Amino acid sequence: MWHIWVSSFGVTTAILVIGGYVLLQWQRNRHRYQLMQAAVERGITEFPNTPPYWLVSMRQGVAILALGVGLLIVGGAAYALTQGVQPPEPPSTQSIVAGSQVEAAGSQAPGHERPKPPAPNPAMERWHRAQHQESIGLATMGCGLIVILLGVVRTAFART
Repeated sequence: MWHIWVSSFGVTTAILVIGGYVLLQWQRNRHRYQLMQAAVERGITEFPNTPPYWLVSMRQGVAILALGVGLLIVGGAAYALTQGVQPPEPPSTQSIVAGSQVEAAGSQAPGHERPKPPAPNPAMERWHRAQHQESIGLATMGCGLIVILLGVVRTAFART
């Protein structure tokens, strides 16, 4: 239970930090646009001590590209870590037949208790966990590729 709480806390923190940063950047850009619009209406065309907008756009594109590469690497690592996990062997047919005979006998005898469920299989749990991690790794790599494409486009059109 502890790892679920820690994981959800980490995900929530990441969403709030990244979302807060994006929101603050959006507001800053909006205010900068309104300031520029007011300056242009008054006839001011040159702004001292400001980098050209193509340079700002280029920096943003490179940062987005680096984020995409990071997502791609993390997703690839998560996917690669699951490749050594083998699926567990299925239960033998004798135990399945014997279990169904016990259930049939148990349903016919009045007052007979049902058999206990099978014990947890650590190999099966490890395999399921690996399958979940593999899915998350593939999704992260897909997101990384999309973000890389976004960074390439942003960088390519920085001059325009």
